[in-house]
Amino acid sequence: MSRAMLEELLGTKMLLPRYRGRGVMGWVDLVTLFAILSGATLWGLIALGIDVPIHEGWQIRSIYGFIGVSALWQWGRQRLF
Repeated sequence: MSRAMLEELLGTKMLLPRYRGRGVMGWVDLVTLFAILSGATLWGLIALGIDVPIHEGWQIRSIYGFIGVSALWQWGRQRLF
């Protein structure tokens, strides 16, 4: 099905991303997406009451910081570009 046929069927213009995720940016997107999914899975396990042995300290804070920056990165890529 061509893009024109799909637009006619949906009754709207399709907005295509300017960047298709190749090269270095594709790897950054993949790593940040994996970090977000890992963090969301961890929070889901904690919400279900499953004991997840996490030690407090600068290591876990840096991991949570990386997950937060990854979420901001992905949010920016999806909304702004």
